[in-house]
Amino acid sequence: MISDPGGPAPCEVRVDAGLGLVEFNWTGPVNLGTVLAAYDRAAAHPDWRPNFNRLSVYADDLPGSDLDFDTVQSIRQGLDAWQATNAPGQHVRAASVVASPFNGVLAAVWQALSRDSDGVTVEVFRSRGAALDWLVAGSSDTPVRS
Repeated sequence: MISDPGGPAPCEVRVDAGLGLVEFNWTGPVNLGTVLAAYDRAAAHPDWRPNFNRLSVYADDLPGSDLDFDTVQSIRQGLDAWQATNAPGQHVRAASVVASPFNGVLAAVWQALSRDSDGVTVEVFRSRGAALDWLVAGSSDTPVRS
């Protein structure tokens, strides 16, 4: 786990080399700056590898409900650029875990926008366990679809 000095970060980042994944646990604002900072923290971890899959778990009560289509689209574009720079030529799986209906709608938008990304396959889940199964074992658990 990586932690930031100077106060809590909006996202806890864990790198699990054994499972070959990075887990992002979001409890604070989600925007392009916070997402790129979290990804940079993951990439700075000594165990991180460019081919690691990604698991993002979003708290139901995220502060700041200013996420909209344009913000989600800017995050997707920013992560595409990040992926091209930090993990060129890699294709990873990314699971988003959401429980609230609002976050579920945004996750569905995220999934739709990600279909055009060459470096990532995105699925949305209601539980962390189902997401981990899909990421690690390639299970056939049915992701949330809109």
